[in-house]
Amino acid sequence: MFNKRGEKIWQCLGERVQYISEAKIKIEQMCIEWYLPENVNTVDMVIRSPKATVSLTQHRADGRSLLTITNPGYTVLGNDWTWEEKQQNKSFAKVLIRKNAHVTFYDDFKP
Repeated sequence: MFNKRGEKIWQCLGERVQYISEAKIKIEQMCIEWYLPENVNTVDMVIRSPKATVSLTQHRADGRSLLTITNPGYTVLGNDWTWEEKQQNKSFAKVLIRKNAHVTFYDDFKP
């Protein structure tokens, strides 16, 4: 996904992709890399899950298996999740974890 200036905002990678339709895929070993807005060459956050279903039109991913989110300031773990890309009128993406959610913040993080 790219911003209005053509710079990469995020990308979704995986080891194996199965196309369900033009709008939906299943992906194994999903990895979403989210880039810093002020430096599009730097990955700010990584979202991983062994299995996910991705809506290409809604920019949304869902899964029941373990989700891991890593960032220099925190780590999030959980199962049965939904990730939604930030919408134009909002400044954040949304992650909903329905089971076994754990968050660890790092005290020594300095942006």
